[in-house]
Amino acid sequence: MHTLSLEQALSLWSDLEQAYHKPEKYRTVEIYMYRLVNGSPSASRVDLMEDPGFMGDLVRDVYRKANRALYALLNHFCLTRKAAIKVDGRELGPWLAESLLCHRVKVTVEPGGP
Repeated sequence: MHTLSLEQALSLWSDLEQAYHKPEKYRTVEIYMYRLVNGSPSASRVDLMEDPGFMGDLVRDVYRKANRALYALLNHFCLTRKAAIKVDGRELGPWLAESLLCHRVKVTVEPGGP
């Protein structure tokens, strides 16, 4: 979460809180990964993700950091709010920190987790 600004973290936390308090069928929020990206706009160009050169390395690094930040924030939310979270239907785990998700993820928040 170290790469998120306070504004980014609070905005995402607010989305998670809203999902946490909604009725069961509305507890999924869509998070667009660009919301977790810092730096120059060219660094977040998803179309360059497969580029083997410098720009591809830069974009992959940006989204790797974004995935790690998302995992850290979601994990902290789980621990703080005693919630269970699924990301794109998968239980939250370290796999997310190692992912290169770069578009949109569906995050489901269930009260009463571990």
